[in-house]
Amino acid sequence: MLDAPRIEQGPGLRGRVAFFVKRVIRRLSGWYVEPRFTEVRALLEDQQRTVIFLRKELDNMHREMSQLSLRLHQLEDRN
Repeated sequence: MLDAPRIEQGPGLRGRVAFFVKRVIRRLSGWYVEPRFTEVRALLEDQQRTVIFLRKELDNMHREMSQLSLRLHQLEDRN
């Protein structure tokens, strides 16, 4: 899944201030960034469902082709 990067606090006063500023910026920019994360998540989920569907269809087609090939050989043997 696609998630926003973690913000970690660095050592000392500078680390605490940077951590605070990053949290404030993330909250202020969340209205702009979050919809894009949501879109990408939805796109990746759709892509995953499509791949699973296509894999199942390919397996079914392979099974049908095997059955048809077997049936063809049986009919050829009769003639």
